[in-house]
Amino acid sequence: MPEPTDLPPLPWQQIIERATVVVIDGSTMPDPETGQPRPAITVRMPAYVAESWARALAAWSAIGEMVEETWRGDELATVATLQAAADVARRVGDRQS
Repeated sequence: MPEPTDLPPLPWQQIIERATVVVIDGSTMPDPETGQPRPAITVRMPAYVAESWARALAAWSAIGEMVEETWRGDELATVATLQAAADVARRVGDRQS
């Protein structure tokens, strides 16, 4: 296991396919089970990427439901959120143009 001194300096940032930025900047969010602060990861993406991720997760969920009866489909909330965010981002962009 790497020592804390082996960690890259913050903020840490990676760009995926020239469109999505993943950042770790030292901010935290509470763990939903314990309430303890945990490192936060921020993902910024354009609307078309959010729509693509939503479609991929929806397909994944549909396949899971066909293959496994006990599939919980927890990612459907993420699908709905990504799609809603993409819709809002497009409307904001249209208003700004």
